Amino acid sequence: VVPGSHDSDTLLHHLSTRDSSQQIAHFGLLGVSIGGTKEELLDQLRRLGPHVQYLALDAGRVERAERAEPAELVASLRELIGESLAMPKMPRIFLRLPPSWPNASASHEARRLAVGNIAEELRRVEAAGLIICHDDAAAESCSGTEESRRMHRELVSEAFQRTKGDVVIIASGGMRHGRDALDAVEAGANAVQISSLLLAEGPRACRRIKDDLAQLLMQEGHKNLESVVGAAVHRQTGRIKPKKKRNPWKHKI
Repeated sequence: VVPGSHDSDTLLHHLSTRDSSQQIAHFGLLGVSIGGTKEELLDQLRRLGPHVQYLALDAGRVERAERAEPAELVASLRELIGESLAMPKMPRIFLRLPPSWPNASASHEARRLAVGNIAEELRRVEAAGLIICHDDAAAESCSGTEESRRMHRELVSEAFQRTKGDVVIIASGGMRHGRDALDAVEAGANAVQISSLLLAEGPRACRRIKDDLAQLLMQEGHKNLESVVGAAVHRQTGRIKPKKKRNPWKHKI
């Protein structure tokens, strides 16, 4: 959302009238990505907060985005969280990290460390979660390459390790099918997010990926998706030993 723009006013109108009859069942959670100065962020929270379940502070759209220090982002988050707690519906506050954060010229290693550091801060201020974006532009494709998806998973794993699983992590982008989604969850993501794929395939993309996931979970012997979160990190750090896979859905003979 661009603060003060016509699009912002239009969005507010749509959000406030989308269920005026109170007869439409709401499925899932509705959220909005916001940016701007600290004053603009608070204004957007007050205007949009009553109509959504969460707001995501876009680190690439805050004031002085290219030079903003992590401490400034955390301060803005802390204010948004404090303000949201006083609202009747209490929208949850996420931080969204675009591929260009902390800056467009940062190396992968520098970005990995920065993501880990900011994730630890989110845990301290009790933010709802962290959205880590795949670098679509560098991969020249919304689904990315094997290398770009691997690097994306490393960022997710770094955040998962630093927060000890206490902060919700969403892996955004780079998803082609259920295997990519499952790999992201094993890296530490609690959920995955698609956008370009949704525009290309429509809502059926969600159904296709969910069906793929269900099939993979059954084939690999996992009881549910929650049990898989961070499994790759646990195996790497030795917190859990690899177990022989057993399909819980297979009939005993």
